Amino acid sequence: MWELMLDAFNPVNLLPTILVLMVLIYWGMVIVGVVGEGIADIDFDVPDGDPGPWLGAAKFLYLGDIPIMIVVSLFVCFFWATSVISNYYFNPDLSFWVVLYCLIPNLLVSLIITKIILFPLVPWIRQVSAAEPQQIIFVGKRATVTTLEVNNEFGQIAVEHNGPPIVLNARCYGAIPRQGDVVEIVEHDPVNDTYVIRLSKQMG
Repeated sequence: MWELMLDAFNPVNLLPTILVLMVLIYWGMVIVGVVGEGIADIDFDVPDGDPGPWLGAAKFLYLGDIPIMIVVSLFVCFFWATSVISNYYFNPDLSFWVVLYCLIPNLLVSLIITKIILFPLVPWIRQVSAAEPQQIIFVGKRATVTTLEVNNEFGQIAVEHNGPPIVLNARCYGAIPRQGDVVEIVEHDPVNDTYVIRLSKQMG
């Protein structure tokens, strides 16, 4: 254990160790109530332009189905583990050149492991997050599109509700609303825990 601690705070492992400590501090603050649980649903934005690669990367890690902070936390932990292990076995001289050489493989391995771990959790998280009161509250309300668009496979909306906006996963099977559009929530899909929306007639 002591040897692991020394390796973790070795300069070649310092960056991933700092990231892990930040994740631990964050979840510690969530547990004690300093940070609200809703912040785990922090929204992410897709830059203007072709959204294809960004949407593909988001769907690869189930962003939109699983809160982004859970995904980030798992990825950081696996990135830390792969960095420490690769430096232990392949970098006995503690060279920063080897660290750079191993960076991309470590990132790719961490992404793949994160996806594998998250895959069986998706149905469970959908079931846990599908609360009946939300169905009663949000169906029939208006919301704002927060992602670049909402289509029949991907998208998120924000609903005003007693404080900070609540981010919901949404799907649209008609005219595709764009970021900033006002939409109406018409139905809740309990299987996928998503909300079916349509462009609001009172938009703008």
